[in-house]
Amino acid sequence: MLIRALNLEDAFATSNFTDVKTDDWFAPYAGAAVKHGIIQGKSKNLFAPNATITARRWQQ
Repeated sequence: MLIRALNLEDAFATSNFTDVKTDDWFAPYAGAAVKHGIIQGKSKNLFAPNATITARRWQQ
């Protein structure tokens, strides 16, 4: 929803997450969010699409 709200949709954006298949409905959104630095995932290769969403404080 955030990607759409910010008009950052990119149908061709991809990610290296092994648990996001290219035909998952959210795959282009996850790819766009990575591309724009909005998400990082649980690890370099794990997105965990069914995990609880958490917020981290920005450190300066």
